[in-house]
Amino acid sequence: MAYAALVSLAQTLEQIMNHHQYSSIPLICEQQLFEPLQEKLSFLQAFLEDYSQNGGETVEGLEGRIRDVAYRAEDSIESHVSDQLSPQDDWYGVKKGLKRLISAILKAASSLNSCKRSMELELQNVGDLQMAMEQLDSIIGQVMSIQKSSKDEDVQCSYTSAPASSGGAPNDGNKMVGFDEDIVALKARLCGESSKLQIISIVGMGGIGKTTLASNVFNDSLVVYHFHTRVWITVSQDYRLREVLLALFAYFNDQKTVDLSNKLNEELAEYVYKSLKGRTYLIIMDDMWSITTWDDLRRLFPDDNNGSRVLITTRLSDVAVYASSSPLHQMCFLDEEWSWNLLRDKVFEQQSCPPEFERIGRMIAKSCGGLPLTIAVAAGILKNWKRTQHHWQKIARNIALAVATNDDRFSKILTLSYDHLPCHLKACFLYMGGFPEDYRIPVSKLTKLWIAEGFLKPNGPKSLEELAEGCLEDLVKKSFFEKRSNGKIRFCGLHDLLRDLCIQKARMEEFFTSPTILQEASNTSVV
Repeated sequence: MAYAALVSLAQTLEQIMNHHQYSSIPLICEQQLFEPLQEKLSFLQAFLEDYSQNGGETVEGLEGRIRDVAYRAEDSIESHVSDQLSPQDDWYGVKKGLKRLISAILKAASSLNSCKRSMELELQNVGDLQMAMEQLDSIIGQVMSIQKSSKDEDVQCSYTSAPASSGGAPNDGNKMVGFDEDIVALKARLCGESSKLQIISIVGMGGIGKTTLASNVFNDSLVVYHFHTRVWITVSQDYRLREVLLALFAYFNDQKTVDLSNKLNEELAEYVYKSLKGRTYLIIMDDMWSITTWDDLRRLFPDDNNGSRVLITTRLSDVAVYASSSPLHQMCFLDEEWSWNLLRDKVFEQQSCPPEFERIGRMIAKSCGGLPLTIAVAAGILKNWKRTQHHWQKIARNIALAVATNDDRFSKILTLSYDHLPCHLKACFLYMGGFPEDYRIPVSKLTKLWIAEGFLKPNGPKSLEELAEGCLEDLVKKSFFEKRSNGKIRFCGLHDLLRDLCIQKARMEEFFTSPTILQEASNTSVV
């Protein structure tokens, strides 16, 4: 995306100009281009920070041009620098992997003809950079025109970011509003008198709260007391039987040194079965997508007539019907009153809602169609914007326009919420699309990756690590991320619908070509 490309280019320039060997490298474009380029980058970054959330199609078109020009400029600069380095130069701090590029170029330049070609490439790179500068000038002209025309329209960004905190985000991620009867009904079925093994399915569309409902009953004190063993398995659409078996084996086996590479799936399955034998257990199988998956896993669960239960969550009614040994638990949309209650609680938390905002808030909640995920994400827009009737009315109009056709209204609201993110948060969000579905992402790893990618720029006394933690908390508070632990956030993940949006936007904005950062990572989790 444009903002990330500008930040990356600015950091490359800064690293080059501050490098201890910079003065010894004859960069022929130093004075003429580098310093003016830095000024242009600062101007465009400020513009995107102010206008990218609500500048409309005009700004969207400019973002694509800015991104392409910034990438070309960075390629030209890196190529230009590498052409002029000697074998003794150590430029690892400028760009990862640049040393390999330098080595290849120096080998190619071992002959006179190669040296001549190297000089030609150098001149070409400078020419490319000059062309990029001219294109940036053209873009800046358009930017200034946009700024002038919108000066009196109050289009500028009114987002307010919460400061980074050493503590965790508010622990309200699993709070359910409007589903009290569902919780009571499920607890009664889980802890009821029937001694026979029961398979219970929660079924409903994505974003309706199946996982949250299952999590609430899984952690309920009565349920915790009732079952000797409770295991949570996240299955996901990209299901692999061996990963589930290995995760369950690890759950029941404390010996971390056991070599499992030669164990067959049948051996692992037998071990899990024997580990559950005789126990009163509750197994949650979250996000199941196929009948075949259930056929693979059903053999793991012994029926000892001791009141054990297996609880499945799925979007697919045929899977739910096939697996269940008892009536389905069908999730329903929230009515208008509960929709408003959820939106209000997400936006105002412990505070009361001022009367002048209630009418607009109810309109927004109604537009979300009773789906908890879209209500939570819409609340994320409202929560961190200026709390004025003007801004709320503007958001209400945008949501109403987005769902006017009543065609896939939920994805349109999620898209609108993404559009309202500040540009630095957009980059951090899009990066998540490269992780496997339902992958539990360690926060410490994620923030380091954000920093390494150059998504964050230094800001006052705060370190980049503090800025990254602040971005993470902002995305959690906006309901874009799911936190996977209490207190301080240790792991995070994306809801399936938001991951779909993430990948769609990342491809559209050419953020990555292959949406896989950790292809080898397991997406199966056991809690």
